Amino acid sequence: MTAKQYDVIISEPSNPWIAGVADLFTLEFFQLCHQRLNSRGIACIWLEGYHIDQESFRSVVRTFGSVFEDVSIWHTQSADYLLIGAKEKLAVDHQVLARRMSEQAIAADLERIDIKKVPDFLAYQVMGENGASRFSQGAPRHTDDNALLEFSTPRFLVTKDAQWAFYDAIEQHRESDLLFLTGAEHEAETLSAIKEETTRFVEAKRHIMRARSHIARDQQEQAFAEVRLATALNPSDTWLRKRDDGNLKKARKLVEQQQVAEAIDIYQFLLTLNPKHEQAHVLLAGLLCQQGNIEAALKHYRHGLSIDPNSIEALNDLAWILATHPNPAFRDVPQAIRLAEKACQLNGHQNANLMDTLSAAYAAADRFSDAHTIAKQALKLALAAGDLRLAEDLRSRIKLYEQQTPVRAPGPP
Repeated sequence: MTAKQYDVIISEPSNPWIAGVADLFTLEFFQLCHQRLNSRGIACIWLEGYHIDQESFRSVVRTFGSVFEDVSIWHTQSADYLLIGAKEKLAVDHQVLARRMSEQAIAADLERIDIKKVPDFLAYQVMGENGASRFSQGAPRHTDDNALLEFSTPRFLVTKDAQWAFYDAIEQHRESDLLFLTGAEHEAETLSAIKEETTRFVEAKRHIMRARSHIARDQQEQAFAEVRLATALNPSDTWLRKRDDGNLKKARKLVEQQQVAEAIDIYQFLLTLNPKHEQAHVLLAGLLCQQGNIEAALKHYRHGLSIDPNSIEALNDLAWILATHPNPAFRDVPQAIRLAEKACQLNGHQNANLMDTLSAAYAAADRFSDAHTIAKQALKLALAAGDLRLAEDLRSRIKLYEQQTPVRAPGPP
């Protein structure tokens, strides 16, 4: 055994049900870690959240908490947990934490797991000192002599339908404990905002875990309710975004297969979960246009732009309808010009489709000379991009403008 002292000790053994490994989760091992840490040292102990029963997990937490002054439990993106123990009460300045997270190498690592800011990182905390103490209260301490894990964890390998009950028990104690996060007096407002956002993110993860538990039990209605609550708190959560991306991919595939009604159902489902889903609004609007439901399409395009005023797709598609629809009740030429000009400005006037829409908007305002000039520029861009179909459409529209005739079309190009 070395007599060296360390700032950080990380223990990531194999699963405790493997013979001999449980010895690295005992009181005596944790005491050895404590002895080898410097005064402000930190120990990090990996502990699986699968193939382990609730009582064994609680026993390890109780044992760990009896050794270290400051204890917290953190979740990873998988089913693993990290026990963090410090010899002294932790105090972490939020500015220092943010600077460290922004360092190139660290930021690159965090980016891989969708952690971009301090609340994203802190949201992986499951419970702090008080929560861990309540969660593990009454559990036996795991020692070299009693070898509790050595005998209990192997039995759980063949136990069915108990894993989510274990997760449910943990979620009952999930809380945002940010007493360790500090800041200068003049940064009180910023610190408060970080803690408030983190608390929302932590609560979102609680609802996500509950949703996953309901899904595992085929309780779809309850799962939907939990997902909706989580989405309202943090729509950018990694699990929610992956689920969301899966639904969008499925909807696009349905559109390719000409199953438009089924795709519309998916977009409406996404909007039920998250009414501020800009992409779902815009994609749904496009399909509604195909079905001839222009009034509903306009409503969704405008909803999308209220969420993201710089959505080029929404700006362009809405501008096209407002400039070219055969029904004058749906046309609003001044707004069409504003939207089309903004889309082109955002793109740097380098997209043939956007320039095509702008030319049509100018033509709708009887600005045929401007429409002709812009359409000619769009034609050059289309040919350079190899878009022969658009190039042919633009040649047809240029002839219309030369005849002082605006474009009339039922939906986006």
